[in-house]
Amino acid sequence: MNEAQIAAKLQANIPRPEPQQSHEIDRVVKEANPANELLKSADMPNELSAHRLMNFFNVPTHLRDDRGMLDKLSAIYRWTASTLDKPEMVDVMAKLRRIERKLGLTYRQDEKVEGLYRYLKLDHQRRTLRKEMELI
Repeated sequence: MNEAQIAAKLQANIPRPEPQQSHEIDRVVKEANPANELLKSADMPNELSAHRLMNFFNVPTHLRDDRGMLDKLSAIYRWTASTLDKPEMVDVMAKLRRIERKLGLTYRQDEKVEGLYRYLKLDHQRRTLRKEMELI
C-alpha cells in the first residue's frame, strides 16, 4: 500500500457533516448581525441606518443584539417615520432630537431609549382614545 492509498482510506473514514439547511444558515446570519433583523422589522432604508440609530441612542455594544432593545428601536423608528412626510434617516433623527429636548432626555444617555419608548406608547394610547371619542 502506498501513501495515496492510505490517505484515500483514511479520508473515507472521516465522518462528513450533513449540509446545513438554508433556514439554519439564515438563523446564524441573523444572530451574527442583529442590525439585519432591526432593518427588516422597521423597514429601515439600509444597514447603516440601523447602526446610526444605535449610535444615536448610544446603545452599548452588549445590548446591540438584545431582542428587547431591537424591538424598542424598531418601534421608535417606525413611529417616528410614520409621523413624517419624508422619512429620511436625517429627518427621523432630527425629530427624535426634538422629542428628546421636549421630554428632557438629553442629559440622561442611559434612559433615552426607555423614555422615548414610553412616550410613543403613550402617544399611541392617546391617538386610540381620540379615535374612540370621535365615535361617541
